[in-house]
Amino acid sequence: MLLIASTTAKAQQEPHYTQNQFNSNLLLNPAYAGSDIDNTSIGLRYRNQWTGFTGAPKTIGLIADTRHKKLGMGFTFNFDKIGIEQHITPDLNLSYHIKVSEKANLSIGLKGGIEMIKANFANLVNVDPSDPLYTGGGKLNIPYLGLGALYYNPKFYIGLSSPRLFNFDNPASPRSKVGAAHYYAYGGARLVTKNDIEFRP
Repeated sequence: MLLIASTTAKAQQEPHYTQNQFNSNLLLNPAYAGSDIDNTSIGLRYRNQWTGFTGAPKTIGLIADTRHKKLGMGFTFNFDKIGIEQHITPDLNLSYHIKVSEKANLSIGLKGGIEMIKANFANLVNVDPSDPLYTGGGKLNIPYLGLGALYYNPKFYIGLSSPRLFNFDNPASPRSKVGAAHYYAYGGARLVTKNDIEFRP
């Protein structure tokens, strides 16, 4: 009855991340680029879900950022594969950092990239070759722009962002992948005990 009663379906379009404060902030928010003024950061991550199942999700990501004076620069490369689809997504991130007090900063960021999607329709069964959804070789390139803001100091941070606020695809196309933009609001703190143990909720 639930299947019959449903008239619309909504699903996640962007990759799922965990432990954001350690390895995914730049993927979510371009304003994060260069927020650690004293260090250049490079990270590599790998996620393999549901091992043993055909078409199980796999994600590989490369993240790097640095800062020169007030300008932060970052690069991300994400490879995401699930089922018959694979997504390759490189993007560049620029941020501008403004000192609002002795220890606090506000940064505004811009993200620009392209999502390259490839689908292997040969792995499908019972497909009508005349269906327009399966024409065009199963390839699609979608440029996008994102925006973000980050307020931070040595003890806490709070961010707002939409990493793919503008997608430059034709939504009228039967192969369009454009849906609603994702919005993120998040924050965290750095709590240090007397024994120099850090908690980062």
